[in-house]
Amino acid sequence: MLRNATPILILVTILSAALACKREEPLSLFESQTLSGDLIITSVATDPATGPGIISHFSSSGAFKAVLEDLFSSGSNFGTGSVFIPPQEVAVSVEGVDALHIVDLVSRSINTITHTGLSSAPLRQMARDSIDGSLYVVEANTAQIEKFDSAYQRVGNPFIAATTGSCALATPYGITFIPDTRYVAVVSMAASGRLSIYDKDGNCVTHYTGAPFNAQTPVGIAYHSKSGKLIVTRAGDHSIWAVNTDGTSGTQIYLNSSIINTPRAVASDENGYIYISSTGTDTIEKLYWTGSGSASRALSGPLIGPGIYSQNVSSITVVPEL
Repeated sequence: MLRNATPILILVTILSAALACKREEPLSLFESQTLSGDLIITSVATDPATGPGIISHFSSSGAFKAVLEDLFSSGSNFGTGSVFIPPQEVAVSVEGVDALHIVDLVSRSINTITHTGLSSAPLRQMARDSIDGSLYVVEANTAQIEKFDSAYQRVGNPFIAATTGSCALATPYGITFIPDTRYVAVVSMAASGRLSIYDKDGNCVTHYTGAPFNAQTPVGIAYHSKSGKLIVTRAGDHSIWAVNTDGTSGTQIYLNSSIINTPRAVASDENGYIYISSTGTDTIEKLYWTGSGSASRALSGPLIGPGIYSQNVSSITVVPEL
């Protein structure tokens, strides 16, 4: 058929056939969607049309992408904690049904993990061991920590009890993973708050009751890789603190209640940015901190909100660079 065709026509025909074959191949994950830097937000909204529980997906610039799950459709449920699972999933602890929802950020499919061990009301925040993929879930009322391995099998009964050695949990809320040591840090927000540090086997390493944990309702905690410090939110006085990984040497790094009011959830990324839910203003704020001095606002306004997807935010997950 191409015997009398010009060389240009032959070349165009060959290229067209090659492109057609390429289109038949499935797109790779990150050709179809780039996830690095994206944020996953769980909120406890009060709008009956969309609440109480929404799991939403935002770009790194704060642009809304999608609702991953509207938990109101399945009852009065809401997400309380979340962690990223490479390469494209997020695990969410869901209060009400007391389950873990494993959400695929590309296909939007949801795998529900239930266990009799997840029965404490309410569930709170989550952490993930980046080495073996284990998940840690805070249970507030029973003051204990549940652990699930990378196959979502429960470890321990529970993994960390209310009292373990010198560590004593009291209405625990925030939790984070410290990769250098594989320690887990838990903030208790009871009247006399405290920080409890455990090793990967659930043994108590440190129990610290000094500032900033002993006043003004400490709630959230995140590991800040740029400085090697822990970032702590205090809802009672709207302040943000940095502490050593054993809780000592607390330093207030941010306080402006008109911008961050009643901070709760906190996350950080590898570039030194800190993301904080300001429940008093229904916004997500983005700060930058070098590891010394004060943190500064990274933008002229909030990264997200105010709006229904940033109302009473319970957890923030930032997708790392992939």
